[in-house]
Amino acid sequence: MAEVARQLGVSESRLHECEKAVREKGGDGLPRSSHPTPSEEKNRRLRADIKRLEMEHDILKKAAAFFATQMK
Repeated sequence: MAEVARQLGVSESRLHECEKAVREKGGDGLPRSSHPTPSEEKNRRLRADIKRLEMEHDILKKAAAFFATQMK
């Protein structure tokens, strides 16, 4: 279990929690719902915003590096 946790980059206790959830609930251990809760929807939007902002940040960082080399 410890080796798998290291390979996945999660703590061993978290892996045990997931295993317990699968045993108790079956499948992947996640509750099924056809409609996300408002907090789940908000989290989804925030994660998408974070991803977009990280991409924009990377583009600006690369552009700044490019123009810095051009100014020399």
